[in-house]
Amino acid sequence: LGTKSSRFVTAQGKDARKAYTYRSDYSSTKELLTSVADLGRRMSAEGSVLLKNNGALPLTEKETHRVSLLGFSSYYPVLGGDMGSSVSMNKGTDADTVDLVAALRSRQFDINSTLQQLYQSKKDEFSTEINNFGHKSKVTRITAPLIGERFSSKELSQSQMDQARPDWRSSLDKDNVMIVTLARASGENRNYTPGKDGVDSKQH
Repeated sequence: LGTKSSRFVTAQGKDARKAYTYRSDYSSTKELLTSVADLGRRMSAEGSVLLKNNGALPLTEKETHRVSLLGFSSYYPVLGGDMGSSVSMNKGTDADTVDLVAALRSRQFDINSTLQQLYQSKKDEFSTEINNFGHKSKVTRITAPLIGERFSSKELSQSQMDQARPDWRSSLDKDNVMIVTLARASGENRNYTPGKDGVDSKQH
């Protein structure tokens, strides 16, 4: 397209320091992070595609107070790859990583607390050990299988949900606007085999 992403700058003498010193466009780290968050929102808005609606959207103000999130990734999203990349959670900083629950609550959505507590109580069952070039770490999210292995979504079955919180079904009578999330991780040396060959027969 005739574009360039870099350029060479050569300078000597008293102009050299000025030529090679990077000057930020932001006056503070907080201003930079605010700009990054704004860019993320605009990228999401411009990159999202609504395939079908059937009149469900937009939600009315009343409906935003009756939201139930279904799916493990609603509470523990996939924010990075399984090898070669990572995402810092930055807890307690101006750049806290925001999940779906936090994002919706920032827009005054009320989230079904019964379902949230149910998924959070099963957190340990979704923890997976990742081996990044010899460095092992535990992540709480759905991960991709290594090449040759089979994928397991680890999503809770209805019977498991019944055992954990028998009242989760009745909570949907009140919070009956449901948002279902599906997540797919990826990474080096990880792949999805199409069809039955790539699915763990033991998963529910």
